[in-house]
Amino acid sequence: MLVDPRGEVELTDARDVDPAGKRGMLMLGAAGWTLFALVGGWRGHVSRARGRAATAPPVVI
Repeated sequence: MLVDPRGEVELTDARDVDPAGKRGMLMLGAAGWTLFALVGGWRGHVSRARGRAATAPPVVI
């Protein structure tokens, strides 16, 4: 909830808000990041299975 103490911003009626559009963007973004993670994991798995070294040195903590 946003508060405008000076009353300078005109409020929009809740019926004019487009939640379906925002929800669609959220779903598409989640699907895209999931796809990136799966492809990246598969690529790393295949590289290790073929015996290739990682492109970056391992991080030692």
